[in-house]
Amino acid sequence: MVTTCGEDTPVPVTTTSVASCSVWRKNRGETAEGWVTIAPTNTAPVTTKAGANVAIAYSSAEASQNTGAGIHAGSRMGLVGVQRRADIQGVRALAVLAVLLFHAGVPGLEGGYVGVDVFFVVSGYLITTLLVTERSDTGRGSRRDVWARRVRRLLPVSALVAVVTVVASWLWLEPLRVRDAATDALAVATFSSNFVFADRGADYLSSTLPPSPFQHYWSLAVEEQFYVVWPLLVVAVCVGAGGAAAVRRRVGMTALVVGGASVVACMVAMRDARSLAFYWPHTRAFELAAGALSAVVPA
Repeated sequence: MVTTCGEDTPVPVTTTSVASCSVWRKNRGETAEGWVTIAPTNTAPVTTKAGANVAIAYSSAEASQNTGAGIHAGSRMGLVGVQRRADIQGVRALAVLAVLLFHAGVPGLEGGYVGVDVFFVVSGYLITTLLVTERSDTGRGSRRDVWARRVRRLLPVSALVAVVTVVASWLWLEPLRVRDAATDALAVATFSSNFVFADRGADYLSSTLPPSPFQHYWSLAVEEQFYVVWPLLVVAVCVGAGGAAAVRRRVGMTALVVGGASVVACMVAMRDARSLAFYWPHTRAFELAAGALSAVVPA
């Protein structure tokens, strides 16, 4: 088999055990020039634009034989991706719309904030699908690829919005609130704003105080904290797992345990400190774990 990635030198794979390979869109947002040609043994060559960010996935046995045998090891051929699904994009859009309409005070949509919960479930599903597919098909995890992808997708826009918000706060808010906004901006930069708001006791739904201009960043902070911990946990529980079924079973059991513990923690916090239940990552983890569980349940 020979792979050619854009300007990279063609790399031969000498093993004859590779009977087939599957190509998934890697959806990493890159715009690389050139074309990628994949010619597996016993099948016709597949040619696709490099901008589609393809990745090659083999069975675990084939992956173990091909490790270090010349398969492209760079970021272009790292994380196995999944095709963009219109149904998931539609659910995301509806969830965001529900939250926006809730904040706009549209009558009849007082419960629109549940869109945040839906978004957490979708995020748990997507990251787990990527991790499980990668682990099942290549026999390895892709923690760094997951983290790098998140940075590329979110950091530029998040940083831009934060900078604009700081400038707007300096122009229009009173001095005391500007100081608080600067503190919140620092928390946003470190993806820890949810802890700041929890410590402050900010009630997102019924506070009589003016909200922080950065308060909507809390959900992004929770999601990023999950994205740091969950790939590590998946890799740990899948050590020694043989085959896709074992990987799914272990990840599913882990999601059940994490989700159950999170529900208990949420119920306890709701009784004693509602703001902590709202903002803490471990009291929100059950929603992401629900998405993770749905990713490994057989269709």
